[in-house]
Amino acid sequence: MLQYDLCKPAPYISHKVLLAIRVSIAVLLLAESLFTIIVEGSISLAYFSEWSLYMTTICFALMAYSQVTNVVKMTQFNIEINIDDDQPALTTGNDTTMLAKKSSFLPKFLILLYAACFSFCLQALLTFWIAFAFDAYIGPFDGTRKQEVSIFMENTVPTIFLMIEYPFNMIPVNIRQLHIDLAIYLVWGIVSVIYEMATDNPLYGPMSWRRDPGEAFGWYLLGFCIEILVFIGIWAMTEFVKLPRYSV
Repeated sequence: MLQYDLCKPAPYISHKVLLAIRVSIAVLLLAESLFTIIVEGSISLAYFSEWSLYMTTICFALMAYSQVTNVVKMTQFNIEINIDDDQPALTTGNDTTMLAKKSSFLPKFLILLYAACFSFCLQALLTFWIAFAFDAYIGPFDGTRKQEVSIFMENTVPTIFLMIEYPFNMIPVNIRQLHIDLAIYLVWGIVSVIYEMATDNPLYGPMSWRRDPGEAFGWYLLGFCIEILVFIGIWAMTEFVKLPRYSV
């Protein structure tokens, strides 16, 4: 079962340290998102890397909000928060009935979103840099320096921030979350079809649903398989390496 307390830090840091990390990352991701929007001239929800960036920005903004709320309540009531897998429990000498029934919807939602962000960002990073290294990148470069910088950043920076924060959290990743991740990937695929039909421009060179739907589906299926493998890797690393070591 999912551990609902998104705010639980790794055993070697405090809640306030995790708060500082998450707020800093949220602010930096927001700045990058604004830079991307300014360079593009609008909010684009078509390209995979932009989905990764905006999803991760939203995720960290909400995690920072949750962490701020958690630290404020801990400071206010001078409590220690202990979480088991089923039900949040509060141990304190004070009256904490106000907190005992804290809603678990937002933490649960963010745990699902976090796993999807991580797999999306890792795929964006791997596919972009492998393609770029072999001079095979077919994205939307238009020759302007700012757009090139934006593309490099949106394919790289969110993953770096996720990796920086990863050792400091206790967020579980369950293999049953995979279907949520793939559902989001399916929605992106539908958006890519709608985008091309509306603009008559494919998102990526060989992935043209209008000119060659068979080849486009092949590329999409390849990304789908990569997404599965990346998610399984994150799940295995979290559940069999990180969390067991932190629980010792």
